[in-house]
Amino acid sequence: ISKIRRLYRMGHPTLEITKRIINFSHPHHRRRIIKAFVINQMLKGSNERKRFSEENGFYPPGFFALSPTMRCNLHCHGCYAGNYSKEEDLDAEVIDRVIREANQMGMYYVIVIGGEPFLREDLIDIFARHPETSFMVYTNGTMIDEAFAKRLLQVGNVLTILSLEGFKRETDERRGEGVFDKVMEAMDILKRNRVLFGFSVT
Repeated sequence: ISKIRRLYRMGHPTLEITKRIINFSHPHHRRRIIKAFVINQMLKGSNERKRFSEENGFYPPGFFALSPTMRCNLHCHGCYAGNYSKEEDLDAEVIDRVIREANQMGMYYVIVIGGEPFLREDLIDIFARHPETSFMVYTNGTMIDEAFAKRLLQVGNVLTILSLEGFKRETDERRGEGVFDKVMEAMDILKRNRVLFGFSVT
């Protein structure tokens, strides 16, 4: 709280971003993200991680990366994913257990990577089972349609990060013809539904 007060007094750019997020996002989505990330991860989790450190002699990480599947629906030049089998997916029970154990250590923030995580049909159900945790999902964006965006909004504790290589030429050269337009459409859909998103660019 002291750090936030200092940023406010300095007129830090982070505050402008925060205002835009508050004004843009759907109220339900905003409440879920504030509860899971700001309150649980940054405030409550910080104290729990300190307590864990005092009891166990080491400070736990602030977050962890989870790869629920290595499968992908794209075949990007030079990528390691796309050729993995369905049998190599993590069991849902394992994912649930790891998230619960992370919460017990004071971690309420999970970065989800792949492959393409949304190939897991049960992934949003997993997120819904952990409303106290915030999830940042790196996705190629090709699976996001109106119904999917509404499901993300309903769950509320997920921030999607859409991956690009650059503009249309660079993205389609590496990711496949028409992928850039699909990602732009996914962004439009998320924006229409007031679901927070970001992007990752090479």
